[in-house]
Amino acid sequence: MPSEGRMVSDVNNAWHGLEHAEKGYEEWLLNEIRRLERLDHLAEKFRQKATIHEAWTEGNEAMLTKKDYETATLSDIKALLRKHEAFESDLAAHQDRVEQIAAIAQELNELDYYDSPSVNARCQKICDQWDVLGSLTQSRREALEVRNWE
Repeated sequence: MPSEGRMVSDVNNAWHGLEHAEKGYEEWLLNEIRRLERLDHLAEKFRQKATIHEAWTEGNEAMLTKKDYETATLSDIKALLRKHEAFESDLAAHQDRVEQIAAIAQELNELDYYDSPSVNARCQKICDQWDVLGSLTQSRREALEVRNWE
């Protein structure tokens, strides 16, 4: 006769407990794999969108700070205004992209991405640059309009 705790029923109960624990671990492991795959996908999406946006912004700051309107003729000013209006439309279209970049960065933070500090730094740089572009765009518009009325 087996001793207490070593009965066939005790072994069966322990076995079922082990199977239950193994199933729980397997579910956790699959969820963790899905989470890591999601993180990889989001991180790649963030990198792609950030790179595209950074390429688009390259040179815009210099273009917006040009004082080419100071010596321009009235017809040149009108052309510069039309060009600037086209840029403003393009800038407005990029607003959604900047918001998407920020949303992806936020999701990476929420999912505990290991490289969140560099993602956050890059996102902050993009947002700061976006604010500068908005401010420079407004300043250039005002300067062009002043020159247009002179």
